[in-house]
Amino acid sequence: MPRDNTQYQFNGKTYGKGPLVLNVVREYANQSGFSYLDIRENFLDISNAKDVVLDEVAYQTKLEKSIDVEKRYFLSDPVLDVDGQKFYVSNQWGRGNINGFILRAREMGMDIKIIADENSELIRLFTQYKSNPRTEWINSYRNRCQSCSEIDVGTFDFTADDFLENYWRSASNGISGVQPGMLSTHEFTNLKKQLPDISRKIINNPSAETYKEIIKWAKKAKEGGLFTSVKHGVINRFFCACAPDLLCTILNLSHLQNFISKWNEKKYGANVDSSGNWFDLNAGVMKDIRMCGLEEEDDFLVNTFVYSLKEYLLDGAPEPGTNVQTALIYPPTISGSVIKPSSGLTGINQILYGPPGTGKTYSTIEKAVSIADPALVKSLSESALPANEVRLTLKGRFDQLLQAGQIVFTTFHQSFSYEDFVEGLKAESNGGQISYSVEDGLFKKICERADPVRYSGGLDEAIAQVKELCSEEPLRLLTATGKRFSVSYRGGKTFSCLPEASMEQRELPANIDHVKKVALGEIPENLYCGSYVKSIAKYVYDTYNIDKGVTSDSVEASPHVLIIDEINRGNISRIFGELITLLEPGKRKGQAEALSVTLPYSKEEFSIPANLHVIGTMNTADTSLAKIDIALRRRFQFVEVMPDMHQLRGVVVAGIDVRLLLKTINQRIELFYDRDHTIGHSYFMGLSSSSGIDDLATIFKTQIIPLLEEYFFEDWAIIHRVLGDHLKNKKHLQFIVQRHTDQTMRRLMGANWKADTNIQSVWKLNSEALKNADAYIGIYSPASDTAAKADN
Repeated sequence: MPRDNTQYQFNGKTYGKGPLVLNVVREYANQSGFSYLDIRENFLDISNAKDVVLDEVAYQTKLEKSIDVEKRYFLSDPVLDVDGQKFYVSNQWGRGNINGFILRAREMGMDIKIIADENSELIRLFTQYKSNPRTEWINSYRNRCQSCSEIDVGTFDFTADDFLENYWRSASNGISGVQPGMLSTHEFTNLKKQLPDISRKIINNPSAETYKEIIKWAKKAKEGGLFTSVKHGVINRFFCACAPDLLCTILNLSHLQNFISKWNEKKYGANVDSSGNWFDLNAGVMKDIRMCGLEEEDDFLVNTFVYSLKEYLLDGAPEPGTNVQTALIYPPTISGSVIKPSSGLTGINQILYGPPGTGKTYSTIEKAVSIADPALVKSLSESALPANEVRLTLKGRFDQLLQAGQIVFTTFHQSFSYEDFVEGLKAESNGGQISYSVEDGLFKKICERADPVRYSGGLDEAIAQVKELCSEEPLRLLTATGKRFSVSYRGGKTFSCLPEASMEQRELPANIDHVKKVALGEIPENLYCGSYVKSIAKYVYDTYNIDKGVTSDSVEASPHVLIIDEINRGNISRIFGELITLLEPGKRKGQAEALSVTLPYSKEEFSIPANLHVIGTMNTADTSLAKIDIALRRRFQFVEVMPDMHQLRGVVVAGIDVRLLLKTINQRIELFYDRDHTIGHSYFMGLSSSSGIDDLATIFKTQIIPLLEEYFFEDWAIIHRVLGDHLKNKKHLQFIVQRHTDQTMRRLMGANWKADTNIQSVWKLNSEALKNADAYIGIYSPASDTAAKADN
């Protein structure tokens, strides 16, 4: 077992474990006025600690049975009780029982401070994480728990839709994700009347007793058909929101048990009992972790560290704090759908998916900057700048990184190809002669920028001069067999070589990395166009006097980010080709299972560097997640981005609550279609309380209604219901109305027109309703009794 050098402060002095116990017992005896028997009674029942104190009679009795007892007590430093009776204090204290003693002593009023063992593995990992924490998650986690803590149980409206959505319905709410273990629409509707009382009960007393009661309720609700299965993750997350000082966000019981098993195996602290329900285990884990010397650390810092430690111990993630640029993005989920990479590069490939208008592309700016410049994001998160200034700063930095090539942004579409993405042949006409050269695609270019190699001895400088020389006019050289050829450079990692004796006038590529290696006296694998490569290398070596001792050194490159907007609109197999395998974190260059391929046009050996992050966005209303190329799905983490009604809080236009308006429309869309086709909040982000009805009307007429028309394939009867028109008493408040009345239909089709089942209703947009505030209010607040009943 690793030696534990944790220290303890008591009464202004620092002690080890045994001396701490001795001095605490002595202080208690001096203060309390208790007899030995009282003192012994007060220190009974401490876990793994037996006979904390013994008087002379009890000691001698034990000594007769085992002489070993002499080593187990502070015999030379006895304590006296109120009557002057001498007794001895045990010196047998370690990780397994000292915490129980400290907790008992604190109950007796003793002030004991734990000083962490800086040399322990756990404290090393925590210190490392503290210097590079998951700042974005910590902030969102803190804000959500703070909102919960500010609730006045006596006056708060627990039936409020936004409250129930955030704490019970959201797939990811800033604390933790529960996708796909979230409540279904059917379950949420079934439970909506019970959840307010359940929420009140948990917030009022987030204890072990309450947890047992809530689980009992959930099981009963399942038996009654309200749950299809007990959503432990959702319930556990709610307790985490109410007790961040007590619980961490390892929501899955089996994950928590596995974490405890690994904790005990690693001997990070006192052994933790892995039996019990989720609440007891979680609280036990957090108590023991804090008592390793982390009691005075921020709750949210410790909690996110514990989850990062779990990822490290169980999921193959890097040590906490060593990969913060990819961990900043989102709080974790308890789902098994997130792919565990085969190396520590967790989160290096991500896809943000969700309905249109939820801010997926908007979010990529902050995500990309947090990867490429995490120090800036950390400083902004800790600053007091208003949100708009933070965004301007992020966007400005994003533009700089974009211009520098450290971030690349592209959009996939149906005609996007491998040649655009990786490499392809480019035809050029020179004096009537057609020649072809290999042109690098944007993915290959950023891979090369992300993974530079530096050479000493002047080789890099020499290659740079040759590039410049033959980019202006061809450089003419001879092969070893005396054949003439010209060398040109048009960018990328290859020289273009044109043999003068060739009748085809076809240019051939010479890999620049191969040229460098040959100049160093190496023979590269997969050498292509070797005669040209060797001739160029000889020219470089002879012309620029390259030092024979030249060496190549890999430089630790800064993280690079490729953003692929609308990734699901491209043909993934056609665009990535053979590189889809290399995307896996464990297959990246420098990893244990690294792979490379030979590209078809340039014949270069190619691999993807470990510091290239790929962020994609995917509109689920365009192509369902289930239809995504399975190869892409397996190699990316998927992060759901749903409409965020909080972004519209307080936006009231001409008396219309825009947040409630959008929320109601989305609830109806879920009923008629699904969650993937809801409408994002960004459509309305341009509105404020100073906006007019015309601004809202423009959004509805040019964006919302056309989008609904696309969703429901011009089925205006459904759109009529989605907008709540069927619940409005007055026709002039309906957005979608029937074009023809019964009278006009009789005139057009005859008196018996209703008997003809082939005749369908014809609908039109009521432009007047777009200018009437009551028409919008009627979407979420129908006036009629029938409407009220329908909503209930």
